[in-house]
Amino acid sequence: MHPLVRLAHKVERSKVPWGFVIYRTTYTTFSDTHFAEIVQLLTGLAKYSVRKWKDLNPNDPAKLSAKTALQETYEPIIMDNKSEFDGMTLDAIRAHHQAWIEQPVGERPITNEWCCLLVNEEVVQTLAGADPAALIATQHTVEDYDNHWVKAVESDPEDEDDKGWMKCSVFALWNLWIDMDGHRPMRSYEALYTRGPYCG
Repeated sequence: MHPLVRLAHKVERSKVPWGFVIYRTTYTTFSDTHFAEIVQLLTGLAKYSVRKWKDLNPNDPAKLSAKTALQETYEPIIMDNKSEFDGMTLDAIRAHHQAWIEQPVGERPITNEWCCLLVNEEVVQTLAGADPAALIATQHTVEDYDNHWVKAVESDPEDEDDKGWMKCSVFALWNLWIDMDGHRPMRSYEALYTRGPYCG
């Protein structure tokens, strides 16, 4: 079963939304100003990445129906608590994410169990002021792909010496979801994009 259809069925059965877990680890004045709009940006582009995704059979009715359902039910899970997450290390993020996904689906939303997203100060500086509608209207030029990214963090890197994170273009969030399925480590995808962020 195609990942689009499989996830849509899971959402329908569980009656909970789906979305990436997003960790906020910076609480500067600048981030206070821009964090909410960055969440809106990532949400809009996640839905857009589902809508624009195509394979060899893009007009399959089951896939088209799944795309509609997934756009309607996407809701990111925001980890935003200054006392808990301010300056949190990658290892601490991974430990928190692994513990959080131990909850059964239904008691929590559906999320990708092998990676999460990180909004630290570098990401805030990168995405502040970006307008999702404007980015979509530009038809995602190479410059937009390269200049608008979020950090993707691998929940459980394969090797101790793995960096365990990569820059992910905001246009490639659905690709990230289906690629990070537990079968290949994140570093294998990052290696394909030596010029810039992962683009799916």
